[in-house]
Amino acid sequence: MTTLDNAGIWNLRSDMWERNYLGQQLYFSVLSPSRSLRDEYNLPDNHPLCGIVKSMPMPPPYKP
Repeated sequence: MTTLDNAGIWNLRSDMWERNYLGQQLYFSVLSPSRSLRDEYNLPDNHPLCGIVKSMPMPPPYKP
């Protein structure tokens, strides 16, 4: 369990060298109710997705 102090995309990396070296990372998003670019940028169109999120729809873009 963790507490995050603000909205945005967070990056969680493994502390194990074998996983960190391979680039195994987890990105997760903490959404803001305002859905504003002040808190978070849109996910790039060329960002690779894997696992169960690969077949899920993309979230609506953030508005300026």
